[in-house]
Amino acid sequence: EQLEQQLQEARASSQASGDARVAELQSQLDASRARSQQLDEQLREQQEEWGATFRKDKERIAELDQALSQSGTALGDAELRVAQQQEQVVKLKEALTQSRTALSEAEQRATRLQARVAELESQPQEPESSSATVVVAQLHGSGHQLRQSQ
Repeated sequence: EQLEQQLQEARASSQASGDARVAELQSQLDASRARSQQLDEQLREQQEEWGATFRKDKERIAELDQALSQSGTALGDAELRVAQQQEQVVKLKEALTQSRTALSEAEQRATRLQARVAELESQPQEPESSSATVVVAQLHGSGHQLRQSQ
C-alpha cells in the first residue's frame, strides 16, 4: 500500500512537473512565435523600403543615363562646331596671309612708283615726250610700252 501510494505520488509529481514543463515550453513557443511575427513584419517593412529605394534609384539611373546621352549628343555637336570653326580659322589665316602678301606687294609697287614719279619729276621735261602718259601707264601696271610721239 505504501508503495502504491508512493507510486501515485510519484505519478502526480511527475504529472505536475510534466505539466509545468509543458506550460513552460508552450510559453517559450508563444514568445518565439510572437518574436518571429515581429521579425517578419520588420522584414516586410524593410523590403518595402528597399523596394521603394530601388525604384527611386532605378528612376534616377534612367534620368542620369538620359542626361548622359544628351550630354554626349551636345558634346558631339560642340566638337563638330569646333572643327568647323577651326577650318574657318585656317581659311581666315590663309586669307590674311594672302592679304598681307598682296599689301606688301602693293606697298613695294607704290614705293617703286613713287620713286619713278620723283625721278620723272626731277628730269627736265621735253616737249615731245609724254612723261605723264608713261607714269600713268606704270601706275596702272599695264606693262605695255607706250610709244612716244616725236
